[in-house]
Amino acid sequence: HTASSPLQDLFDNKTFIHPTQTSRLSSVNLLRALRSHFTETNVTIAPLATKTEEALKLIQHTDHIVFVLLDAFGMHLCEKLPTDHILRKHLVTSMTAVSPSTTACALTSVATAEFPGQHAIFGWNSYIAEKDTHTQILPFTNRFTGKPLEIPVSEVFPAPSWISVAPNSLTITNQEHLHGVYSSYFSSGECAGYQNFEDILSIVPKHIERHIGEKTFTYAYSPEPDHTQHGEGVTHPNVAQVCEHLTTIITELVEKLKPLGARSRISVIVTADHGHIDIDKANSVFLEPTDDIYKYLKTVFSVRRKEKRGEEKRGEERREKIEDRTENREENRGRKTKE
Repeated sequence: HTASSPLQDLFDNKTFIHPTQTSRLSSVNLLRALRSHFTETNVTIAPLATKTEEALKLIQHTDHIVFVLLDAFGMHLCEKLPTDHILRKHLVTSMTAVSPSTTACALTSVATAEFPGQHAIFGWNSYIAEKDTHTQILPFTNRFTGKPLEIPVSEVFPAPSWISVAPNSLTITNQEHLHGVYSSYFSSGECAGYQNFEDILSIVPKHIERHIGEKTFTYAYSPEPDHTQHGEGVTHPNVAQVCEHLTTIITELVEKLKPLGARSRISVIVTADHGHIDIDKANSVFLEPTDDIYKYLKTVFSVRRKEKRGEEKRGEERREKIEDRTENREENRGRKTKE
């Protein structure tokens, strides 16, 4: 008998959920089903083939799929909606998010239909050791200087985006992100920007109207309610107000698509990349540059949003301290070897 590891214990007691050891769909199951539907990719990829096939049955008779992703609109918010609300009435299933479940990881899973361990994006901030570069992945900039990365896109995002090759795909995002490097990687097809999210009410029907008789994939992204939850907390009244506004837009979109639905088969999928939970200060740990853990790090952790002013300077100071400690460790090792 072999003693189990602490990590295995976390899976055994369900603290951690492995995607192959739960009855619930993973978001990657749905995404692989979508990829298969539009690109005829084989879904029988172990170990998720069975659940991916289940997801494919939900969409296989659809010509036009409108995939609306509301950032951080997790089940913690959906379950608070009235039972007669459109999203509660038509709830098909809940899904497990990818891990890490942050936006940079989850959105890249949307683009690739792969887990973070396969597409290699593990967070907003990443250190690329081969280039000795500290990055902010989605803006595609240096974390501390804010300058654009001078690294080939394929080296940062090694997994290809299936949305880029899906026929008649349209990616809709806020105007400020429309022409960024990440948006170009995410979808090299047709893109549209909005000033306000309700602009999708005109953009989506027009796109489907142009392609009646064909297949289309329309992806619409909203940074809300994630932004408000980060700023105000999960239970703040402003979050409920934002959710009400978003779901009103979804309801109107469904109504606008009904006339087209008489001529073609349309499905609207509303989902999220992750959920949110409030953490009180008693359960929060804030690391300082003087903490011992930095002796073992090559880069710094993320900083709190409230510290954003002066972040670049403090980040460089922390990096310099880490580099100094690294050099000292190497010098000490060298002295010990000589001794």
